[in-house]
Amino acid sequence: AAAFAVASAINGVLVILIPTLVIGVCGSTEMRCNAGTKPALIIAGALIVVASLIHTALYLTSKNKA
Repeated sequence: AAAFAVASAINGVLVILIPTLVIGVCGSTEMRCNAGTKPALIIAGALIVVASLIHTALYLTSKNKA
């Protein structure tokens, strides 16, 4: 279960990196891909990372690890 959460956190980081560093988005700041899609992907990736870290912390601190 913890390995799945760590893998999800890595995927969340990749969701953030693809539009910011790896591929990028449109050059114009007014275009929809830059004004809407890039911030949405950054927020979604951050939420995935946070949820995965919370899941990992709860799993590692739980007494009944199944």
